Order: sequence, then structure tokens, then C-alpha cells
Amino acid sequence: MTWVHSRSFWILAFIVALVIVGTLATSWNIVLVQQYTRMLEVGQKFARNRSPWLNIVLGSLGFLTLTGTLIMFFIKNQQEMLNNQRQRDFLAKISHELKSPLSTLELTGGLLRNKYAFDDDESRQLWKAHDMELSRLKQEVELLLESARWESTNAYEPKLQTLLLENFLAQKLAQYENALDRGIRLVRKGAPLNFKIDSDPYLLSLILNNIFDNAKKFSRDNGEIIITSSGTADNWEIALKDSGWGFDQKDCKKIFRRFHRVANNAPYSIPGTGLGLYLSKRASKKLGLKLHANSLGLGHGAEFRLGNKLS
Repeated sequence: MTWVHSRSFWILAFIVALVIVGTLATSWNIVLVQQYTRMLEVGQKFARNRSPWLNIVLGSLGFLTLTGTLIMFFIKNQQEMLNNQRQRDFLAKISHELKSPLSTLELTGGLLRNKYAFDDDESRQLWKAHDMELSRLKQEVELLLESARWESTNAYEPKLQTLLLENFLAQKLAQYENALDRGIRLVRKGAPLNFKIDSDPYLLSLILNNIFDNAKKFSRDNGEIIITSSGTADNWEIALKDSGWGFDQKDCKKIFRRFHRVANNAPYSIPGTGLGLYLSKRASKKLGLKLHANSLGLGHGAEFRLGNKLS
């Protein structure tokens, strides 16, 4: 039985091999016939065409053009990558270099106030202006440093915690209320967000802080910043709308690009680096959230919507 099984195996193997070889030979013959047919067609074409060199020249030019385009694209891509790397290195270096003098200014300012009595109104106003400008400068440096971190290979990864969203938002609103100036009012609308979510408090704060700071900077004097909340744990939304200078609708997506600052019709210069909203967008993606911006146009304010299932 073993011999029979062995013999049957080899017979079967021979038949299979024969079929494979026959199929390959047949396919090869078909390919040869097709090539011969093509050669006949090419020959007839050249026979009809008295100037075949024109086709050859055009084909060569087309090939060279395509090759040149690919080379130029490669060079431009490499230059852009190099420029981006230089930007990242510059951001990291300049932000680190600025942190030391900022810390020194904070320390010396505190020592001066403790050593000398500044009780008159003029001195208090000067110190208030000093603290506000120093705080703004510190915030801009932190944005530069944060942007450099996010562009590095060791970008921040979310550390999720269970948060009661309403409590988290209430704490942020209390901070924002204290930071308002120029007669701007903060208004809360909508249903309370009395449910828990899994999120990173650092990244969520980064998103909301930058959106609020943007609304505060671009709001008109004595204007309103309206924060509206709605939804459930599966589908929630926080919308922040200001009565500021707004922007053109074509900039709704561009506004989140790094260093991009949209045009507005404000009669004065508005400070900023164009990094806050960029970082907010990056942080939103890290958390699996969506962040949209919208404006009815210049002079009509802006609205930012943050949520887990925005349309």
C-alpha cells in the first residue's frame, strides 16, 4: 500500500508539473505572437510616417520634462522639510533662551515691590501694567515652547482622567472671569454638562484657554463672550462666541495653521504669534475631539465649537 501511495503521488506530481509546464509554454507562445503582432503594427506605422524622428523627439522631451518635474518636486520637498526643521530648532532655542530672563524679571519685580513701598496710584498703575505685559510675554514664550515640543519626535501624549465636565468648565470660567478687561463680559448659556468624560485635563485646558484668549484679544471694548454648552456624554459641545472683529469665511480652516493670522478690520494692532489656535487644533485631534471656527465676516465676531461629534 505504501508503494502504491508513493507511485500515485509521483504520477499526480508529474501530471501537475506537465500541466504547469504546458500552461507556461502556451502563455509564452501567446506572448511571442502578441509581440510579433505589435512589431508588425509598429512597422506599418513607421512605414506610413515619413518622419518617425518627430515622435522620438517628442517622447524624449516628455520623458525629460517628467523627470525634471519629479526632481524639482523632490528638491522643493527637501527644502521645505529643511525649513520646517530650522523653524522647529529656532522655536525650541529662542523659547528656552527667553525663559531665563523672564524668570529674572519676575524675581526682581517681586523683590522691588517687597523692598520699597509703592502706595501711590501712579506706581500701582505702573506695576499693574508691568505685571500684565510680563504675563503676556510669558504666555507667548510658553506658546513658542509648546509648539516646539509638539513638532518634536517626543510630542505630548494624552494622559486620560475621568472628569466631571461641568465642574471642569466652571473652574475655567472662573479663571476667565478674572482675566477679563476693557469692559468685556462673560455670559454662560445652555444646559450644564453634568456627566463624566475621559480626557486629559492639560490638553483640554490648553484648547479652552487658547480659544478664550483669542476671543478676549479680538473682542471689542464692552463686548460679550458667550459660552454655550449642550449635549450628553456621547455627544457634547462647548461653543464660544465673541462680539469681536471676526474674519473672512474663507479663513475658517486657515485660522488653525501655524503662525497664520487672519486679516481683520480692527483699528489697532492685536498681539499674538498665530500659535494658540494651531496648538488647540493639534490638542483636539490628540483627544479625538473636533474644533471648528466660523465667522459671518469681518466685523461680525467669531465662534469656536468644541465637541466630540460636531457636524
